[in-house]
Amino acid sequence: MDPNIFISFSHKDKSYRDELVPALEAVAAIRDRVWFDQKFIDIGDRFHPEIQRALAESKVGILLVSSHFLTSDYITRHELPFLLRQAERGALKLGILHASTVAKAALAIPVEIDGRSRTVNLADTIGVNGPDQPLDRMSPGERNALYARAADWAARQMTAPPSPPTPPVVGKAERTVVVAANPTPPKSLPGPVQITLCQRLGEDWANLAVYFDIPPDRRRSFAPGRECHDILVWLKERDQMDRLPEGLAGIDRPDLVELLNQLLSQTP
Repeated sequence: MDPNIFISFSHKDKSYRDELVPALEAVAAIRDRVWFDQKFIDIGDRFHPEIQRALAESKVGILLVSSHFLTSDYITRHELPFLLRQAERGALKLGILHASTVAKAALAIPVEIDGRSRTVNLADTIGVNGPDQPLDRMSPGERNALYARAADWAARQMTAPPSPPTPPVVGKAERTVVVAANPTPPKSLPGPVQITLCQRLGEDWANLAVYFDIPPDRRRSFAPGRECHDILVWLKERDQMDRLPEGLAGIDRPDLVELLNQLLSQTP
């Protein structure tokens, strides 16, 4: 599956999205990569699995930041935490278009990364425009020039090689994670282990599904809120439960590899 350019926006800012998309799609190399919910989700589709799948397959995220964006329940619970986690891990490039003026404090976003709570400040990310030069203060011509710059940036990111791993911080002990779980996961995880693991996995289920190459049709059948459990069922059906630690490490969740080892060692 080719990677996406995922546009995260509030539907109340749809007018700016409608201005941005033609600038992106004018670049032939990325024309078919631009993803936003109203373009690919049809009547009758379950929107949450479709959005989570698109997020997991994205290499670039573009945020249209406004008060509407920051107060959207769906964006702040599902889209933004996932995009920020991926950006912090170096798995995704994040571009910001400030649509309207917001309080500086509103740009500080709490997010859990690898099981640890952190605050990511959007003001620390250099945007296509600055928070003090939002789209709603610009003329149409100025906005068009900005969208063209965003399109050039997105095209460069889509053709750039993957970012190198972040070097360890001097003065901090480097944590070694054993990928192969010990003890080996049984053919079926006990219920309490499944519940704890899936609660901690959260929206990263979409990354795990992509890692295991679960077909899109099967992913669409996942029950909302039980996607992690459905992935475990998929592994069990193929007698591949022993690949679970490998998959968790492969999506950069070493905390869950350790958790799985701990839970299994405590299971009678």
